[in-house]
Amino acid sequence: MTKRHLADQPCIIPRDSAWVEETGWIKGVLESVAAAAYTAQTHTGDADQYVLPPLTYQVAADTLHDIYARISDEPARDGTSVLLLVVQGHELEALWSVLAVLRRARDGDGDAEELSRLVTDYVRESSRAFTDVISTLERVLTMLTLDIPAVRELATALLVKQGPSEELRQAYAQLCEVWRSVGISC
Repeated sequence: MTKRHLADQPCIIPRDSAWVEETGWIKGVLESVAAAAYTAQTHTGDADQYVLPPLTYQVAADTLHDIYARISDEPARDGTSVLLLVVQGHELEALWSVLAVLRRARDGDGDAEELSRLVTDYVRESSRAFTDVISTLERVLTMLTLDIPAVRELATALLVKQGPSEELRQAYAQLCEVWRSVGISC
């Protein structure tokens, strides 16, 4: 796997309840994997049982926890249906690494067999499939790494508390179009 060095990423997150719920669900999956990886490393000495170090899973889970808590706890201000946040580069790296290893597990990689078993057992409880974990994490990463002019324009407007304008309405419409293409309403 090629090592990425990602910079901090400003992102605009929708206040869509379905997206918030998905973020909370995938957070729970990653928290379970982080706990299992830590237990395997600590108690059995098998640091490779879940392919990545426990810390990588924990950073990914904590990142999603922070996003989930922020968007579900912070009330919308001024009628906004979006939230501006910045995801740090190392957090994005952890999420991309977890996605890569989940894809390996889905594809039958023998090194990721234990991860596949754990995630399959976890999702069975929620009547979902292993592939739902991957598609949900892909959607979350799409939101966190979306780098289009509309995101930059809205982020700047939110930072400087700029009032509504036709340009901002157009930027928001463009962002909503992209969100709808990945199944997120606005």
